[in-house]
Amino acid sequence: MDPVNWFQLYAYRDLGATEALVRRIEVAGCTAFVLTVNGERGVARVLDILRGELDLAMALCGCAAVGRIGRDLIG
Repeated sequence: MDPVNWFQLYAYRDLGATEALVRRIEVAGCTAFVLTVNGERGVARVLDILRGELDLAMALCGCAAVGRIGRDLIG
């Protein structure tokens, strides 16, 4: 198994700053990151954002359900 180069990311209130840091993490070669948020409200907000991004990505790919995502769409 290959080692994973990861980064622990503390989410900022400013989503633009958080996004910029995620881009820097990607450029640095990290293949995974751990998102740390502050409290239940922060977790709920991040999950809402991620759900919205997943819904958009699925719609753009023509997928109606997560179970229909195949290897042909991942890559």
